[in-house]
Amino acid sequence: MSTISVPFESRYITATGSATAITNIDFTAEDQTTGVPVGELAKLKTQLERYASGQRITFDVMIDPKGTPFQRLVWQTMMKIPYGETWTYGQLAQAIGNPRASRAVGQACHLNPCAPVVPCHRVVASNGLGGYYGGLDMKKHLLDFEKKGR
Repeated sequence: MSTISVPFESRYITATGSATAITNIDFTAEDQTTGVPVGELAKLKTQLERYASGQRITFDVMIDPKGTPFQRLVWQTMMKIPYGETWTYGQLAQAIGNPRASRAVGQACHLNPCAPVVPCHRVVASNGLGGYYGGLDMKKHLLDFEKKGR
């Protein structure tokens, strides 16, 4: 396992993974790079650099986050939300075939270990932003950042 960090605004997007899959992505205050990225981690580094520069991007790396089958389904479906767009928790619940699961979808969003590649910031409440593990200011910032890149 290696770790990469890519500058993003006043923070870093830091990812851990291997040549075959990414297991964790988070926002950090410092560069936490260790080792030389290869395979999927090297591919992600290039894609994160493009994302951080404001380029519209669809991430296409193999991720292998730890989670329940339900959480993994939510995260996989979340990756279909286009750059610069939002879905509500209810729309995401509908998309996974469980329209009454919007609260469980919200919990899966909160536990997402691979943001912003798995774009939980693009999932909002029907009456506002909803929540975000990085805080509502960060969620709003990411949404505004992506709207500029559209």
